[in-house]
Amino acid sequence: MTVVGREQSIGESLRQLRRQQNLTQSELGGERYSKSYVSALERDKITPSFQALQFFAGQLGQSDDYFTTLFEQTEHLKQLAVLYEQSHINTGERHQGGSGISWMSCLQALIMLICMR
Repeated sequence: MTVVGREQSIGESLRQLRRQQNLTQSELGGERYSKSYVSALERDKITPSFQALQFFAGQLGQSDDYFTTLFEQTEHLKQLAVLYEQSHINTGERHQGGSGISWMSCLQALIMLICMR
């Protein structure tokens, strides 16, 4: 679940914030989440629920939507990458009756992504 480019994944961001605040994985998870759950999140081995993301944001003194916004942006980037691949933009297959999607669909996805930032 890594964000395209140089941005951090949710797990990397979670680890970085936890370490900045000198918290252990057990302390971050508190009574609600185990150390192994936090570890798996930090290594991007599992996909967290929105409730978990909100809980960890609160534990780290961030706004409730800190990680959920990052998660949504990551998902939109993944969708945009899929749309780009399906469109066959660079191959010209669209003009030869290929099964690619339209430029308009890609443009709409890109606009959605930009508006989220």
